[in-house]
Amino acid sequence: MKKVLATVLALVMALALCSVSWATESELPTEENGVIKLTGNVTLTARWEVAADKEITLDLNGYSITSAGQVIMNNGKLTITDNKGGGKIVSTGSQAIGVGSNSVTNIQKAIVESVEGAVITGYATGATINIYDGTFSASDNAVIAGNGKSREGTGNTINISGGVFNGKITTPGYVACGIYAPWKDNINVTGGTFNITGGAGIVARAGNVTVTNAVFNTTGNATGKVGDSRVVVPCSAIVFDSQANYPAMNNDSVIHVVSGKFNSEMNAVSMIKNDNETDRVAVTGGTFSTDVKEYLAEGKIPVSYTHLRAHETVLDLV
Repeated sequence: MKKVLATVLALVMALALCSVSWATESELPTEENGVIKLTGNVTLTARWEVAADKEITLDLNGYSITSAGQVIMNNGKLTITDNKGGGKIVSTGSQAIGVGSNSVTNIQKAIVESVEGAVITGYATGATINIYDGTFSASDNAVIAGNGKSREGTGNTINISGGVFNGKITTPGYVACGIYAPWKDNINVTGGTFNITGGAGIVARAGNVTVTNAVFNTTGNATGKVGDSRVVVPCSAIVFDSQANYPAMNNDSVIHVVSGKFNSEMNAVSMIKNDNETDRVAVTGGTFSTDVKEYLAEGKIPVSYTHLRAHETVLDLV
């Protein structure tokens, strides 16, 4: 009897560690913990939610998950990968991936397409988002989006070390945005390429953003709104907007530019200040398409100007 019981227990434990292959037209499985591997395209009729106490790896396996609304809401620990390549998470009318408070979201490789917010924090607090690779697109508003609503709790952490981020705009009076940082989040960009058409690379209104070794290409020479503020911002690679007076802004709210390449049709770096306010952009290195002398940290000086094209000048710093 003991031998039989031991055999059954071993089988149960083995099954718990196995992956689940899944292909359906309307839903993903409710999985305790483990790996969900797609074997076909999925069209959701409601968003797929990961509970706070679950740890799941979603392998797209070259297939797509599509929804007219938000596709995924992660409240637990979720790793999204695509071992085959070409797999997509697509929202045709809303955000693609949302996160809840204290959740952990790892995106290792995927194609994520949305109308607004390929990845969005919403009202989350204490969440961690790690983006290692993939292609992220928003056809309107921000690609990586936060929310500036006043709330209690610790800031979220967003780490971006790679990937391609494509942003566009369709809403009149607005500009597109690569990363929107309106709350007390800590955002670290150590890699990736941001191609923002008709918009800004980063718009911060609070929090702490550090950029190292990333590329920001922005186009457009208009100004427009981002988020729910009436303050308009330019199509610069880096923008800090203090005039919006978002509730989470404090003395430590700043964008640090350590290195990277920043190309814009307008000023590469812009700040929209309140009266008598000090700069909230500190540049210690990088290559810029326009002069950024007024934002240099103490002791930093420009060392060279190189003409890449007839109308473009790049500034290198030490």
